[in-house]
Amino acid sequence: MTIRDVARQAGVGIATVSRVVNGSGPVADVTRRHVEDAIRDLGFRPSRAARSLRRRESNVVGVLVSGVTQASVVERVRGLIKALAPLGLDPVLVDVADPHQRERALAVLVGEGVADAIVAISIEVPDAWSSRLRERGGLVVSVDHDAPGWPSVVIDNVLGGRLAASHLVSLGHERIGFVGDRPAVGMGFSASAERERGVRQVLNEAGLTLRRAWVRHPPFGVAEAAASVRSLLASGSPPTAVSVASDVQAMGVLRTAAELGLRVPDDLSIVGFDDIELAEVIGLTTVRQPLEGSGAWAAGVLAAWLHGEPVDGGRVWLPLEVIVRGTTGPVRRQVSPDESSGLSADRRVRGDRNGNRRGGAGVQTAPRRAVTSGSRT
Repeated sequence: MTIRDVARQAGVGIATVSRVVNGSGPVADVTRRHVEDAIRDLGFRPSRAARSLRRRESNVVGVLVSGVTQASVVERVRGLIKALAPLGLDPVLVDVADPHQRERALAVLVGEGVADAIVAISIEVPDAWSSRLRERGGLVVSVDHDAPGWPSVVIDNVLGGRLAASHLVSLGHERIGFVGDRPAVGMGFSASAERERGVRQVLNEAGLTLRRAWVRHPPFGVAEAAASVRSLLASGSPPTAVSVASDVQAMGVLRTAAELGLRVPDDLSIVGFDDIELAEVIGLTTVRQPLEGSGAWAAGVLAAWLHGEPVDGGRVWLPLEVIVRGTTGPVRRQVSPDESSGLSADRRVRGDRNGNRRGGAGVQTAPRRAVTSGSRT
C-alpha cells in the first residue's frame, strides 16, 4: 500500500496526500476528509520517514553540489526545490569544491544525523558515507553521476559528444577541435572526458582525426576557456569548428573568436553542451539535456521513499538532442590570400539563414530547431 494508492482512492494528487500526512501545508477541510477516509479504508501506514516528518523530528534533505553558481547546477537545483516544496522538506544546499570540503559536509549531514537523505548533483558520495546512510535506512539520490546501488539519473555523455561531432561533420567540417575542462581530482567528474571520447569516435568513423593541437582542457569557466583557445584560433592552421563540453565554456570560445575578428559561424562553428537558459539568448547551437527535469526526478524519488514505496537502485537515462541555432553552419571553402584580396567588401558581407545581411564578428542567431536526438534504453 503506497501513497499513490491513497491519492487514487481520494481522487487527489500525491502532493495533497503528502501535505495531509506530513501536516506540511494548507489543505481544504473537505479534501482533507477525503484523504483521511482513504487512508483509513485502505489501511495505509506512512513510512518511518514520513512519520518523522510529520512530527518534525527530521525534514532535512542534504543537497551536495560543486559549483553552486554554475548555470547547469542552478537549473538542476531549481527543478529539485520546486518539486520538493509540496513535500514539506527543507533542502540544505552545500557547495563543495574539493574532496576535503565534501568530507566535512558529509560529516555533518550524515555523521551528525542532520539529514536522512542526500541528493548529490554531479558529484560522487564516497562509499563510506553512503553505506553509513544505508545502515540507518537513509537514501542517496544521484543526479548527473552514476552511483551503483542508489537511484541515479544520468545522460550518456559519450552519446552527447557523438551528437555534437556528427552535427559538425554533417555540415562538411573536417578540421574539428574540442574544448573540455580540467576536473577537480577525486570528485568523480568524468563528463568532459566522456564527451571528448564521443567526439573522437565520430571523427575516427569519418576518417578524420582530433588533433592534439586542437584540444584544450582549461579549468572550468568563461575566462579560462577564452584564454585557452586564443593561441589555437590565432594559429595559421585553426579548426573550422569546435565542440565544447559546456555552454559556459562555449561562451569563452565565442568571446575569443569575436576579439580575433572571426565570424561565427562563417569562420568558426561552435557547439556547446547543456542548453542552459543563456544559450538561447546568445543563439548558441548546443546539445540539450533536461537540467531542471533531472532535479525534479530526484524529488520524485524522495517522495516515493518517504512514503514507503520501493525505490529502484538503478539508472534512469535522460534523452539528448542537438538544438541548432546560429553558431554552426556549413564549412566554407578555404580561400587563398590572393583570392581573398580580390573579393569586394560587399561580397564579404554574407546573409544568414533568414536571408539577412551581416558582417563582422559575433554570434548570429538562427531559429532554433532540433536536428538530432539520442537516448539510452
